[in-house]
Amino acid sequence: MSLQKKLNFFSEFHFNSEEISKLTNEFGKFLSEKTQKELEFSKFSLMVDNATITGTNVCGMKVRYLRSSEEKLPFGYNGQPIPITKSYYQNKVIGVKYLQESSTAPVLFQAVNEKVFNQSEGIKKNLIDYIHDRGSNLSGSEEG
Repeated sequence: MSLQKKLNFFSEFHFNSEEISKLTNEFGKFLSEKTQKELEFSKFSLMVDNATITGTNVCGMKVRYLRSSEEKLPFGYNGQPIPITKSYYQNKVIGVKYLQESSTAPVLFQAVNEKVFNQSEGIKKNLIDYIHDRGSNLSGSEEG
Protein backbone atom coordinates (compact mmCIF):
# COMPACT_ATOMS: atom_id res chain seq x y z
CA MET A 1 0.00 0.00 0.00
CA SER A 2 2.86 2.34 0.78
CA LEU A 3 4.34 1.87 -2.67
CA GLN A 4 1.00 2.64 -4.30
CA LYS A 5 0.71 5.95 -2.41
CA LYS A 6 -2.46 4.79 -0.67
CA LEU A 7 -1.15 5.80 2.75
CA ASN A 8 -0.20 9.42 2.14
CA PHE A 9 -1.37 10.36 5.63
CA PHE A 10 1.47 8.34 7.18
CA SER A 11 4.05 9.68 4.77
CA GLU A 12 3.01 13.25 5.53
CA PHE A 13 3.74 12.64 9.21
CA HIS A 14 7.16 11.10 8.54
CA PHE A 15 6.41 7.40 9.06
CA ASN A 16 8.90 5.38 7.08
CA SER A 17 7.83 2.50 4.81
CA GLU A 18 9.03 -0.14 7.30
CA GLU A 19 6.83 1.32 10.04
CA ILE A 20 3.87 1.51 7.66
CA SER A 21 4.43 -2.13 6.65
CA LYS A 22 4.50 -3.27 10.30
CA LEU A 23 1.34 -1.32 11.06
CA THR A 24 -0.63 -2.71 8.11
CA ASN A 25 0.55 -6.28 8.79
CA GLU A 26 -0.51 -6.13 12.44
CA PHE A 27 -3.84 -4.53 11.58
CA GLY A 28 -4.39 -7.20 8.93
CA LYS A 29 -3.75 -9.97 11.49
CA PHE A 30 -6.21 -8.34 13.88
CA LEU A 31 -8.94 -8.15 11.22
CA SER A 32 -8.29 -11.74 10.15
CA GLU A 33 -8.55 -13.05 13.72
CA LYS A 34 -11.72 -11.03 14.30
CA THR A 35 -13.34 -12.45 11.16
CA GLN A 36 -12.33 -16.00 12.15
CA LYS A 37 -14.03 -15.57 15.52
CA GLU A 38 -17.18 -14.23 13.86
CA LEU A 39 -17.30 -17.23 11.49
CA GLU A 40 -17.00 -19.67 14.39
CA PHE A 41 -20.42 -18.45 15.58
CA SER A 42 -22.18 -17.55 12.31
CA LYS A 43 -23.50 -19.60 9.42
CA PHE A 44 -21.88 -18.31 6.24
CA SER A 45 -21.64 -18.61 2.47
CA LEU A 46 -18.24 -18.96 0.80
CA MET A 47 -17.58 -17.42 -2.61
CA VAL A 48 -14.53 -18.62 -4.53
CA ASP A 49 -13.15 -17.46 -7.86
CA ASN A 50 -9.82 -17.40 -9.57
CA ALA A 51 -8.37 -15.23 -12.29
CA THR A 52 -5.10 -14.52 -13.99
CA ILE A 53 -4.08 -10.92 -13.36
CA THR A 54 -0.98 -9.62 -15.17
CA GLY A 55 0.27 -13.17 -15.56
CA THR A 56 -0.31 -14.17 -11.92
CA ASN A 57 -2.91 -16.80 -11.08
CA VAL A 58 -4.93 -15.61 -8.07
CA CYS A 59 -7.68 -17.27 -6.05
CA GLY A 60 -9.98 -15.00 -4.05
CA MET A 61 -12.27 -16.12 -1.24
CA LYS A 62 -15.08 -14.05 0.26
CA VAL A 63 -17.61 -14.84 2.96
CA ARG A 64 -21.10 -13.50 3.59
CA TYR A 65 -22.93 -13.88 6.87
CA LEU A 66 -25.63 -12.28 8.97
CA ARG A 67 -24.51 -9.95 11.77
CA SER A 68 -26.54 -8.36 14.52
CA SER A 69 -25.88 -5.28 16.56
CA GLU A 70 -27.78 -3.76 19.42
CA GLU A 71 -28.59 -0.08 19.46
CA LYS A 72 -30.66 1.98 21.84
CA LEU A 73 -33.28 4.44 20.79
CA PRO A 74 -32.63 7.64 22.77
CA PHE A 75 -35.96 7.58 24.54
CA GLY A 76 -38.98 5.38 24.70
CA TYR A 77 -41.81 4.68 27.07
CA ASN A 78 -41.26 6.43 30.44
CA GLY A 79 -38.19 8.18 29.01
CA GLN A 80 -36.10 4.98 29.15
CA PRO A 81 -33.84 3.99 26.21
CA ILE A 82 -35.25 1.14 24.13
CA PRO A 83 -32.76 -1.51 22.99
CA ILE A 84 -33.30 -2.70 19.42
CA THR A 85 -31.43 -5.32 17.46
CA LYS A 86 -30.50 -4.65 13.84
CA SER A 87 -29.40 -7.41 11.50
CA TYR A 88 -27.40 -6.91 8.32
CA TYR A 89 -25.29 -8.90 5.88
CA GLN A 90 -21.54 -8.71 6.30
CA ASN A 91 -19.32 -9.34 3.26
CA LYS A 92 -15.60 -9.86 3.85
CA VAL A 93 -12.66 -11.03 1.82
CA ILE A 94 -11.22 -13.84 3.90
CA GLY A 95 -8.32 -14.89 1.72
CA VAL A 96 -6.32 -14.28 -1.40
CA LYS A 97 -3.94 -16.98 -2.54
CA TYR A 98 -1.35 -16.61 -5.26
CA LEU A 99 -1.35 -19.94 -7.07
CA GLN A 100 1.98 -21.24 -8.30
CA GLU A 101 0.38 -24.15 -10.10
CA SER A 102 -2.54 -24.18 -12.45
CA SER A 103 -5.98 -23.56 -11.04
CA THR A 104 -7.14 -27.17 -10.99
CA ALA A 105 -9.77 -28.36 -8.52
CA PRO A 106 -7.21 -29.91 -6.11
CA VAL A 107 -5.13 -26.70 -6.07
CA LEU A 108 -8.20 -24.54 -5.35
CA PHE A 109 -9.39 -27.02 -2.70
CA GLN A 110 -6.00 -26.76 -0.98
CA ALA A 111 -6.15 -22.94 -1.12
CA VAL A 112 -9.61 -22.89 0.50
CA ASN A 113 -8.49 -25.33 3.18
CA GLU A 114 -5.41 -23.25 3.94
CA LYS A 115 -7.13 -19.85 4.04
CA VAL A 116 -10.54 -20.76 5.47
CA PHE A 117 -11.05 -24.20 6.98
CA ASN A 118 -7.69 -24.88 8.65
CA GLN A 119 -8.25 -21.91 10.95
CA SER A 120 -10.85 -23.61 13.16
CA GLU A 121 -13.12 -26.66 13.20
CA GLY A 122 -15.99 -24.31 14.17
CA ILE A 123 -15.61 -22.44 10.90
CA LYS A 124 -15.89 -25.62 8.85
CA LYS A 125 -19.17 -26.66 10.48
CA ASN A 126 -20.78 -23.24 9.82
CA LEU A 127 -20.44 -23.34 6.02
CA ILE A 128 -23.95 -23.46 4.55
CA ASP A 129 -23.40 -22.43 0.93
CA TYR A 130 -20.69 -22.43 -1.72
CA ILE A 131 -20.87 -19.89 -4.55
CA HIS A 132 -18.82 -19.93 -7.76
CA ASP A 133 -18.98 -18.97 -11.40
CA ARG A 134 -19.63 -22.51 -12.72
CA GLY A 135 -16.08 -22.97 -13.96
CA SER A 136 -15.30 -26.65 -14.54
CA ASN A 137 -12.51 -26.50 -11.94
CA LEU A 138 -15.05 -25.32 -9.33
CA SER A 139 -18.12 -27.34 -10.29
CA GLY A 140 -17.18 -30.10 -12.75
CA SER A 141 -18.44 -33.66 -12.28
CA GLU A 142 -14.90 -35.12 -12.26
CA GLU A 143 -12.92 -32.92 -9.87
CA GLY A 144 -14.77 -29.65 -9.41
